[in-house]
Parts: sequence; structure tokens; C-alpha cells
Amino acid sequence: MRSLTRKVLMVLAGALACRIALGQDAPARTFVYDVASVKVDNSGSNSRHTSTTYDHFETTNSSLKQMMAIAYGVREDLISGVPEALDSARFDVLAKILDPDEKAWNKMPQEQRRAVLRPLLEGRFSIKLHWETKQLPVYELRMLPGGVKFKATSEENAHAGSSSHISGHDNSMEMKATASSVAELAHQFADDLQRTVIDKTGLTGKYDFTLRWYADNGGDMPADAPPILFTAVQEQLGLKLTSAKGPVAVLVVDHVEMPSAN
Repeated sequence: MRSLTRKVLMVLAGALACRIALGQDAPARTFVYDVASVKVDNSGSNSRHTSTTYDHFETTNSSLKQMMAIAYGVREDLISGVPEALDSARFDVLAKILDPDEKAWNKMPQEQRRAVLRPLLEGRFSIKLHWETKQLPVYELRMLPGGVKFKATSEENAHAGSSSHISGHDNSMEMKATASSVAELAHQFADDLQRTVIDKTGLTGKYDFTLRWYADNGGDMPADAPPILFTAVQEQLGLKLTSAKGPVAVLVVDHVEMPSAN
């Protein structure tokens, strides 16, 4: 009887271990753009709109480089190899996610969300590319001796997923980010400064940020304006941007064509 009981327990334990292993090895939710419309925009407008949600990607009057910047997380000036004729063209794109899942999308890191767009662009524009690393001027983002002035994301906000919103009026800018990493913050700064920002803080968690700064364009700065970005980063976040030289990933397009017909 004891022998039979032991065998039953061993079988149950094995089944439980198998279920745990299957749970650990289960692949993450995969998102694919199933329906896509890509058209040349001949409006001549200077207005551009882009929207990315859990169920669709839509952009109007965008260049290929602008869309690649979104898909690969790289600035436009770090993309080379796109012919002038294609680089000057503008496109309207509407793509819908096959079997959308809002909760799963919200839990995905920003880099994984970006990657969903890559097969669409590579397929419709017949893109072949590779990455190169060059030593270029950069900014390094480091902690000040007094420590950071922002807080770790609450468990509730962490489950809701990361979000970031930038608004501005008359060069006075505000960024509010929830459940974002410092690396993602550095990426936002790179867009504003047009120079790669390397995260040297060593911080790996998820945080909530609020930052207000003045986008200095060389003109007169209003008396009631917030500080410029470099000062704001120190005063409001407890971080510092310093000039340096470092490795920068450059995206090189080896082959590209006008998009195939819808």
C-alpha cells in the first residue's frame, strides 16, 4: 500500500513539475499586422500624424525614415542608404493587428512593440539592412551624488504597462512617464537633443517621471519659462547629462524599393 501511494505521489509530482515547466517555457504573446494599406501621399501637406495602439498602426504623410525610426528605435539621422527619390516620398499607412489583445500589448516593453512594425516595413518596401557601430559624440546619463529624485513605479501601475506622453506650448515642454525604464528616458532625451544618450545610471527598474523643461532654440527665453533640459534633468530628476564619445548603432539600408501594391 505504501509503495502504491509513493508511486501515485511521484506521478502527481512529475505532472506538477511538467505543468510548471510548460508554464515557464510558454512563448510570449506574438503580435502581427495582418491587414495593411500602404499608399503614396501626394497632398504636399506639412502635417504628419502617427498613432500606435494595441490593435493598429496608422500614419499619414510620413517618410520611410520616419517609420523606420519608430520600428527600430533609431533616430532618422542614424539611418543611411535610402535613395533620395524614395527618401523624399511620403506615405499613408494603416495596419491592423491580427487578434488584438490590449492587456498583453500594454505589458510588452517598448522595444517589443516597435519590433511588431518591422516585418511590415521590410516586406512592403523590400528592405534589406544591417547594423554598424561607430564612435560618435554622445551624452552619458549618470546619477548625481545625492541620488535620484523620482520613485519606483507602484505595483498597480506596473501591471497596467508603460506609457509616456510629451506635451508643449511655446517651447515649454512637459513629459510624464509611467512604468518606464531609465533607458527609455534616455531614448526620449536623444530625440530632443539629436544625439545618442547612453544610460550609465545602473538603474534597471521601472519608474514614474515628470519633467518640465524649455526647448531652447536660440531665441529669447521667457522669464517664467522652465529651465533648459540639462538643468531640468539635474534639478528635477537627480541625473546629469555629460558630453562624451561612445559607440553608436547606425542602421544601414542595403536594399529598398517603393512599396508593393495593396
